[in-house]
Amino acid sequence: MSKEPPRRAQGVVIPVPDNAILSDGTILAATSPGVRVTPRNAVVMPGDQAWRGSATMQAGTPSRPQRSTLVARPVAEVEYPRSWLFYGRSGSGKTTLGCTFPAPVCLFDIKDRGTDSVKDVDGLEVVEVGDWLQFEEIYWFIKSSRDYYRTYVFDTITQMQQLAMVHVRDKMRLRTRPGDWGSFTQKQWGEVAGMMKDQIINLRDAANEANADIVFLAQDRRNYTNDDSEYEPGNETLDPEVGAGVMPSVGKILNASVSVIGQTYIRNRHRREKVGNKNQTISEAVHCVRIGPSPLYITKIRSIRSNTPPPYIENPDYQILLEVIRGV
Repeated sequence: MSKEPPRRAQGVVIPVPDNAILSDGTILAATSPGVRVTPRNAVVMPGDQAWRGSATMQAGTPSRPQRSTLVARPVAEVEYPRSWLFYGRSGSGKTTLGCTFPAPVCLFDIKDRGTDSVKDVDGLEVVEVGDWLQFEEIYWFIKSSRDYYRTYVFDTITQMQQLAMVHVRDKMRLRTRPGDWGSFTQKQWGEVAGMMKDQIINLRDAANEANADIVFLAQDRRNYTNDDSEYEPGNETLDPEVGAGVMPSVGKILNASVSVIGQTYIRNRHRREKVGNKNQTISEAVHCVRIGPSPLYITKIRSIRSNTPPPYIENPDYQILLEVIRGV
């Protein structure tokens, strides 16, 4: 005696759009395999865990997970690794500031040779980078050392661009010196810019995935052009904006990729002091970083809206910067 197939109770008809996702021709329900549907009218049987909002589902809507992995936390508890950019003249304290960040610190010395000022820093290790092929290895170096270093410092991003220019020149077998007038075509400048942009984004993301801060250091540049094809050292047009010494399009990506931008400089602080029977003016040089809004210098700091950052910080270090960001 053949067994009669089970009967299904009368279902509820709901409309389903033509482009709804159907799994093996079944209704959009987790427990209804084998229930055939038509594009316009679908029968949902009682007890089926149907997507009641299926009438509005679009193609590409993801399937419902068995268990959600999403966790909501109070915003005050959320802390991400940050990306930083400090630019300024040689000797203005960029390297010293970068090496105050959480240790262990890995400093990539990109033909800058400015480590004399940080030889007494504990937990600092240096990787010397001499050409572009070595520079491309840094991404995998960060990936392989992600459980050790807490900060990666690049000294400097300006020299990184020089490595890219030399690499393009050698690949094209040019005999000109990178940066000389007319040494590159517009296409070649575009290739340099593309190499720089890709590396900046990749390195930032690799450091963030490793839960480490990344610090870009750069020389400053006071005059800009608006077009990379016109970028030639000494061929800048006057523009009242000072920022990192890289190509204009690279500078835009760099500025957008970091959380904090500061300009390092040295200011003279004057104070009156009594020497013998006379009051004299004593001048002393103080290292500073400009982080507040400026009409001339590119700066940036992400902080709570109620917090007004100071125009500059004297003798800056990582802890002071962190307190400014948090509004302490």
